[in-house]
Amino acid sequence: MNNTRFLKIVIFVLIVINLGTLAFMWFNRPGNGISARRPVAAGFLVKELELSGSQRKEYFRLRSDHRIILKELQEHDKALHNLFFEQLFSEVPDPKSVHDLADSIAENRRKMEMLTYDHFNHVKQILTPAQQEKFGEIFDEVLRMVLPPPPSPPSPPSPETPPPPTPLPSAEK
Repeated sequence: MNNTRFLKIVIFVLIVINLGTLAFMWFNRPGNGISARRPVAAGFLVKELELSGSQRKEYFRLRSDHRIILKELQEHDKALHNLFFEQLFSEVPDPKSVHDLADSIAENRRKMEMLTYDHFNHVKQILTPAQQEKFGEIFDEVLRMVLPPPPSPPSPPSPETPPPPTPLPSAEK
């Protein structure tokens, strides 16, 4: 009887651990931060600019069109980066291909930036003059919501870092 009670306790503890693990994974899943920011930015704009019903409809149409094209460009960007870095593992990397791929990546990134600029320009066009003024006031905050955070600067070397080794004197005879 004691053995059965012990097994029931072990099973209960394992179930609790599994549920805790699943909850942890659910709340810390990748994409929670990035995908959650975009709807916040859209809601923020709608609320702060006090968009009318027709303006909301047009804004969400513009947003949807922008996201579809941006996703295609991001997928193309990823494919270009894969091709670019595959050159590292080529028997004989072709410098012209590497250069051409770097140019293609830059051109694709330019397209993404222009697409985003045009999107916000179209959003601005559906606004009244008063809303356009408010849009200018809140635009920096909107950009912080939709753009990835800037990379953090490299940390300075610690004082405990040993100096680089000095070269050994060559043996001359």
